[in-house]
Amino acid sequence: MRSLLCEGSNQPPSTDSRRTCVRPPGDRKDESEPAFSPTLPCAAPIQGKHILVSGGSKGLGRSLAVRLAAAGARVFIAARGADRSSSLDLAAAEIAAAAAACKPRNAPPYEIAPVATLVADLTDYSATVIAYARFVAAHGHPDWVLCSAGGSVPSFFADQLAGGVGGDDDPAEWTMKVNYSTAFNLVRAVIGVSKWSSPSLRREAGKDVESPFLVDGPTTGTVAEVSGLRSDRTIPLPSRILLVGSTVGLFSFVGYGSYSSSKFALRGLFESLRSELLPLGVSVHLYNPGNMDTPGHIVENLSKPEITSQIEGVSTAVSPDAAAAACLAGILNGRSQIANEMIGEIIRITGNGGVPRPNPVTEVLAVGVMAAAFSMYIWIQDLTTIAFWKARRSLRNNGASGAKTKAS
Repeated sequence: MRSLLCEGSNQPPSTDSRRTCVRPPGDRKDESEPAFSPTLPCAAPIQGKHILVSGGSKGLGRSLAVRLAAAGARVFIAARGADRSSSLDLAAAEIAAAAAACKPRNAPPYEIAPVATLVADLTDYSATVIAYARFVAAHGHPDWVLCSAGGSVPSFFADQLAGGVGGDDDPAEWTMKVNYSTAFNLVRAVIGVSKWSSPSLRREAGKDVESPFLVDGPTTGTVAEVSGLRSDRTIPLPSRILLVGSTVGLFSFVGYGSYSSSKFALRGLFESLRSELLPLGVSVHLYNPGNMDTPGHIVENLSKPEITSQIEGVSTAVSPDAAAAACLAGILNGRSQIANEMIGEIIRITGNGGVPRPNPVTEVLAVGVMAAAFSMYIWIQDLTTIAFWKARRSLRNNGASGAKTKAS
């Protein structure tokens, strides 16, 4: 995987065109870096973009933010206030260091900071709208919005019934909120604030950012609508929106009931938004990574059922930075659905859904063979699951028989 920092690329105006090629902090060649990923163009169109990254204090979001800052973007990372004094500020410092390492020699100091933070609980829609409206008032509308907040608590679905209805003590409800609601709420806030409270309209109406949704004034003539947005004024929408799904958001198996449900929901949102926002020039992407070596993945393994690990097999968890590199490569190559490993790409080809195929002729020719191979895999997976529980039942029965023999 080539680094985002390529010789002579993404270079801001400077009297010295020489470029120091460095990797962002923490970006080291890693054996876990996947062999499969789309090729990243050297002249990446990232320089000067304003990019908002949710979940930017940890894991994939943090690595995305670091790489983008290293490529010359101004990055805004969003996370909950609970992270304010720890991971959020540490991530901001790392991103600022990546941006500083990216600057050409003899470049003038930054006029504005290369990174800023946004504190918001994205599981709460009202709080998200207010926080985003304040963000727009202070920094303007972002060019890209990357929704990477998420988490997983693998478990048998039948073991996630306790804990009441709702609340953070309910792992199933928490999973749906942190994976689906955070992205759903942020995208709704982005479109809503863009639609009703552009800076010019807010100034004209004399409204403050506490009331982000403005009522349209009278207009003359016929006003056309495109995708639910009025075309009589420029709508400052982002040019790219990224939703982070998962390989198990394309297919699933035992142990991922609540997690895969939230990721399948994101896939539905992605397909609908991609179609709806296409006429407005907005590219919507869905990234479906495999396992990543993050602190969340370590916690995830604590609750993961044995049969789930057995079905997954021996798979190498890639580093967040390698996953971020594959994600950005896919975005810049215009891929609607992006994978960072071969198995994810095979699953994507087999069940592509309602989105364009990047290589339609090749994929249509290969899909029959891949579907047959995948059907075989599912058959083996089902046999593995049944054999696992039969073995467990046999052990339990043998244990009970032994206890009775001993008692007699």
